[in-house]
Amino acid sequence: MPEQTLRRTPLYDRHVAAGARIVPFAGWEMPVQYEGIIAEHRAVRSHAGVFDVSHMGQLEIRGAGTLDFLQRALSNDLEKIGEGRAQYTLLLDERGTPIDDLIAYRFADDHVLLVVNASRVDDDREWILDRLPSDVVLDDRSDELAMLALQGPAALELVQLPDLEPFGFTRATVAGVPAIVARTGYTGEPGVELMIEPGRAGELWDALVAANAQAGLFGGRRLVDLRIPNGKPGVEGGKALEAYAADPNPDHMTLITLPRLDRATQDSAWFGALSRTGVVIAVQPLDRAALPGWIGARLARQKQKVGRETLAFLADHCEGNLLAARQEIEKLALLLPEGELDHEAVERAVADVARYDIFQLSEAWLAGDAARAVRILRVVEAEGDSPTLAIWQLSEDVHALAAVATLVRSGTPVSVAVRNARVWGRRQSALERAAQRVPPALIAGLLTATAQLDALAKGIGSGNVWDELATTALALAGAPALPLPAGLSP
Repeated sequence: MPEQTLRRTPLYDRHVAAGARIVPFAGWEMPVQYEGIIAEHRAVRSHAGVFDVSHMGQLEIRGAGTLDFLQRALSNDLEKIGEGRAQYTLLLDERGTPIDDLIAYRFADDHVLLVVNASRVDDDREWILDRLPSDVVLDDRSDELAMLALQGPAALELVQLPDLEPFGFTRATVAGVPAIVARTGYTGEPGVELMIEPGRAGELWDALVAANAQAGLFGGRRLVDLRIPNGKPGVEGGKALEAYAADPNPDHMTLITLPRLDRATQDSAWFGALSRTGVVIAVQPLDRAALPGWIGARLARQKQKVGRETLAFLADHCEGNLLAARQEIEKLALLLPEGELDHEAVERAVADVARYDIFQLSEAWLAGDAARAVRILRVVEAEGDSPTLAIWQLSEDVHALAAVATLVRSGTPVSVAVRNARVWGRRQSALERAAQRVPPALIAGLLTATAQLDALAKGIGSGNVWDELATTALALAGAPALPLPAGLSP
């Protein structure tokens, strides 16, 4: 079977130049992230972000029978919206089974534009063409339109836009570029989607990025999140921090995250300048290995003690949630007598209040702790969280592992290769152990599996995404479930 040639949007070169991570998606080479998914999430939630969604398809339906045909083909009632309004809806087959989800833009009774998913353009077009009445025509304009999404609380203030209600749309000029401007989008934040000629997409992209970089255009304070993983900004970086502390921007709220600092760093000029200008909050994380001892010490304060097995049980049920752990320990003082406590009595009294973050999950599967990895996944699933972030972290770890393996095969020491992967903290040592443990043949299968998981999370393919995620995590942790999915056999 010939290898599929991936398509590129008109902005591909700009994404590469900006350092975007490019991945295959629905037949396209698309940027999945720039600085990082957390920073970009915060940007869209706190001010604004711009997305290239030019891979989406645009199917234009025209003719006297347009409205009547689409009333039968789509799930929602187009009569409920007037001209210049859009509607989220589903394309259905004759049995009412969804073929695709899309947004319908009603220009007139005889003119509707459907914006459909990239992976479904060909199928949607052919399905509609097979059923078009004689007084309706379809024009696939997917190659004639590029599409940008500008989303976030400040999105509508960045450039001059027409005044529209949500799901309203019109033709207008944005930053000098003619566009179809629609108050639509999938982020849950205010914003617009802009459809323009592909040849002018770069011009509009540059204008939006430039506007987004000017803090004065934002209505509220801008959050600057600066992370220094090794606590060493260097000579020039230290001078820059001192200068910033001497004259902070009143429109910026700056959050600087540092590791535990040694005495010399705490006595440095840059740290002293930041301490005088801002507020220093010392947060000392409690390692998982130290948690049973912490619980035992807390119990001893209230004249209670438990055996090693019970300490392990309490640690499993309180991990990542020290506030709730303290409350559970205090509850034991109220419910049970002083002295040594029976394991079954503790088990009956204690609720499962464990909380985890994505980095604990990463440490678990990289370190080969299969049981802990699956436990964390099940807790996250039970809390109703989306699997998207866990899949993203798994993909990040597998790609880092693949990069390390490539360097090691060329003769680079494992420790150096791991540092080059830009993984920090406890994850660094966990990745180093994983690189020594996971066979290269398995890494290729894991890369395939993470791509399949991403598609499954988007509704492409069949299966339970959480079960498949656990299976892949087990394989990475070195305890594959049986049978292994295709591509995961070492």
